[in-house]
Amino acid sequence: MGVRRAGDGELVLPPDDSTPGQLAEKRALLATRRDELVVGELDPAYETWQDDVVVLTRDDHGRFVMTAGCVCFPSYWSPRAKLGLPLSAIHGPVPRYEEELRRKVDTFVDRMPPGAVFVRRNWTIHEDAELCKPHPAPPADLSIAPDDLLLRSERQALRVDPATGELLFTIRTQQVPIAVVARNRGIARRLADRLAAQPPDRAYSPHVPALVRRLRS
Repeated sequence: MGVRRAGDGELVLPPDDSTPGQLAEKRALLATRRDELVVGELDPAYETWQDDVVVLTRDDHGRFVMTAGCVCFPSYWSPRAKLGLPLSAIHGPVPRYEEELRRKVDTFVDRMPPGAVFVRRNWTIHEDAELCKPHPAPPADLSIAPDDLLLRSERQALRVDPATGELLFTIRTQQVPIAVVARNRGIARRLADRLAAQPPDRAYSPHVPALVRRLRS
């Protein structure tokens, strides 16, 4: 799972160099695609955050299910399609989630102390810089040179609200061109090793073989 405890005030990250551009893009998306990206009854304050936010509430079976969200920068998933689904179903497309992670995630979330913030990161390879992708990933275009791909990372944070019992899940999206990653030899080699070590069903992208060669060159 790769989860660690953060400071109680670290549910969202402070502003950085990406903040002005992402907030401007978010305002434009909310003006033109709101019905697609905002679902459920959501506190309007959340719509002013740079970080995307998902709200999960326990159902009659005690499971956390998605009841609301403002997700302007989804990575190949639809906020509206996930509405009403339990945590395990929201993570359904993750390889080996059901076999290896579902029980761990459910147990971890059930034991989270209210008010505490826990964070993790994931990362994927994307072919373009578009942030809003509420649709399935298209077939890989292997004609794209490795340097033109992007490393996209999500900093995800979880917190159970002490007052409401709701689970808040926030997402800060960050991305950098592979060409920039490759300039730092140490980081490039570590990323190459990480990509090369992935089992076949966990490879983040069909671009992995070419990426590994580029990052090790």
